[in-house]
Amino acid sequence: MVGIYFTLTGVTMAQNKTPDPYPYESLLTGGTKHLDALLGIDKEPTLTSKIDGEQDDDSTEYPKYFTGVYLGWYSLTGDLGDNYDFGEGPIFETQFQMQFNQTFAPFISIGYAYSEEFGFDPFTFISYELGFTQYTLDIGTKVYPLGDQKFRPYLEGRFGIYHLEIELTIGTLRDSDTDFGFGFSIGGGVEYVFEGEQYVLQLGTIYRLLSDTELEDSGATFGEDRLDIILGVNIRT
Repeated sequence: MVGIYFTLTGVTMAQNKTPDPYPYESLLTGGTKHLDALLGIDKEPTLTSKIDGEQDDDSTEYPKYFTGVYLGWYSLTGDLGDNYDFGEGPIFETQFQMQFNQTFAPFISIGYAYSEEFGFDPFTFISYELGFTQYTLDIGTKVYPLGDQKFRPYLEGRFGIYHLEIELTIGTLRDSDTDFGFGFSIGGGVEYVFEGEQYVLQLGTIYRLLSDTELEDSGATFGEDRLDIILGVNIRT
């Protein structure tokens, strides 16, 4: 009776157990899981398997916003530079840029340029003093021909208004003027994007075609076209 009982119990338990329809697949899966655990392999989904919009890397997300601070040097190429051998000085500029895509990045910039020079004519024994201050407000866009890369050349075009303050003293004659004007600018340069795209180093040159200014007292007309060289950094905001 004891032997029969154990025999029947074993049959009953075997009948109640649900068979595994894929025994070899279960064995293989379990084996690979244990092997992954031993090797420290993480089976989380990769970036390529994630749904669009859930990627951790935001380097391709647009628009991108940057605030730039630049220092540079300018040289006047118009009448002021030609007639008086004058017009070199420092430049300070701040720029707010929004990069729409890999090619275009419109911006607004505010600039300041200043120079002052003293001279003496040994033939006439007449001294002169010339002061030049210029404030600029530009709207423009950058174009990246090679796209959004780590090391990227760019071209730019601008249109803006400027406020000019100029003062000329020749001997006992003193003449000054304050004026507003319009101008176009073209330029280009290169940018270097640091790791993480938080900072972008920029080196460029700009040629400004500015309208002439006429002094009130003497009626003298000056052209203030100028060439700028700038170096600065754009900070992503």
